[in-house]
Amino acid sequence: MWFLSKEKLHGYILIKKINQFFKPQIDHNLMTPIRASKMYPVLKRMEEDGLIISSEGMHNNKKVKEYEITPQGYEVYHTIRLQLKEFIESDMWFEFLLDLLVTE
Repeated sequence: MWFLSKEKLHGYILIKKINQFFKPQIDHNLMTPIRASKMYPVLKRMEEDGLIISSEGMHNNKKVKEYEITPQGYEVYHTIRLQLKEFIESDMWFEFLLDLLVTE
């Protein structure tokens, strides 16, 4: 939802962005890359739930389905952001993040 909160994207570009975001974890075999067979059912479900909408667009002279976040999707996204912010501000997470920033 974060990527779609910034711009309208088609599925292939969204998959590429997510995989790039998680590249360190993928490179260290901590997770597998997102595949279209997993991504498109998630997008379909999000659309059914009213969190995103799709429309026809063009990419490299080809018709593509583009996705964008809805007002309801923004509400859910902002709720998740606030919950994550509270979680990260907990003492344990703060200490963990501080350890990440300290170089030895």
